[in-house]
Amino acid sequence: MSFTVNKKGTRIMTTRAASTEPAKLFDPILDRSKAQLVDGYLPFVTYALIAGPAFLSAVQYVPASAPPPDWTRTRVGFCKQFRGGAVTLWVQKWDRWWQIGRCVANRPDQDELLVCAFSNNLIWTRKKEEAMFIAEHCQPRPRRVAARWALLPPPTPQPKILVWPARCGSGGATVKK
Repeated sequence: MSFTVNKKGTRIMTTRAASTEPAKLFDPILDRSKAQLVDGYLPFVTYALIAGPAFLSAVQYVPASAPPPDWTRTRVGFCKQFRGGAVTLWVQKWDRWWQIGRCVANRPDQDELLVCAFSNNLIWTRKKEEAMFIAEHCQPRPRRVAARWALLPPPTPQPKILVWPARCGSGGATVKK
């Protein structure tokens, strides 16, 4: 958006011509093997959807912005407590991507992941700052985006699978052997 001045000296707002290419909500879309989701872990997930420019714009994320304040580093990611510790938001590195989740204090073994509202596919980001911003935007309920919090199933007894995300104060995720 820019401004020009007409012959009378009045500022007039002008916009650039709209692109004919549709905005991308998710880019790329990773299948289970590309997302490195092993068999048995999150069996309801078919794809990991990487938040694209349109999704980030809908949550009013500004590219290259600083991370939101009050996030604490853990062994495998970052977390932030809300409502006096009743809710903990977390973002965790998974290969090159960042996944988004939360846990509620009165349900310690029932974490939730951010998924697409229509497909139950995970919503991930490229950068930790994007993940933190989306997590805060979607707490307590996602607004202006087709997302929802989905209950993370209980851990599976498979070898060396990261089964629970890092929690504030817990020192990080646990690994089942």
